Amino acid sequence: MRTRKTLAVAVFFAVMMAVLLTGCPLKDPEMKISIDGKEFSLDCKVQELIDAGFQIAATGSPTTVIDEADYPVIQARLMDSEFYYLITEDGLPCDVSFHVYNNDSSDLAFTECKVYLFNYDAGSYSEFVTGNPETAEVLLNGIDFKFTDCKETVDALKTSGFKFKDSEVEEFCADDMYGKSVIGPTGLSSHNLSIFHDYDYEKAVVRTNGFEISLKLKYEFKDK
Repeated sequence: MRTRKTLAVAVFFAVMMAVLLTGCPLKDPEMKISIDGKEFSLDCKVQELIDAGFQIAATGSPTTVIDEADYPVIQARLMDSEFYYLITEDGLPCDVSFHVYNNDSSDLAFTECKVYLFNYDAGSYSEFVTGNPETAEVLLNGIDFKFTDCKETVDALKTSGFKFKDSEVEEFCADDMYGKSVIGPTGLSSHNLSIFHDYDYEKAVVRTNGFEISLKLKYEFKDK
């Protein structure tokens, strides 16, 4: 009779053989970012963000919203490193920035380019507890990162299908100013995910305060 360990090994090799024979890689867990109640995935077009009612700003301030006539043209085969920020229709900051890329052989209008990175940064915990200005709600796979408990947030990501090294989770969740401030899951093939926290020196606690998701693009891009 096979032991559980023997069965587990057999299943693992069966899965790996299926991947090799079919050429189908194991899929990463789904990543959906919800901003002010509207949901997006990486590789969405900028136009989708605009159609959902968002304004685009050159910095995180609502006062620097870019007029449509001033949207840039993105060069062919370019991963644009510029940060663009999302502002709600009502002028509410979202604390979300993004990068775009153009893999086309010709230049593209900004609105036709695709998003390869979303970054959410809620700021510092000390400012939050003393009355942080109102911002739009931002979730990743339905998970809140706005100064939430580190362990609960990591556990929610695990439930969402992500895997983490136990030792890194322990360091990330410890109320220790010298612990890991950024961690990411293991085994992702086509995406990157990092989550980060802020340390409050006065209260000596850590709280998650953001994440970054991006595509592992395999195209050949040129320098800007």
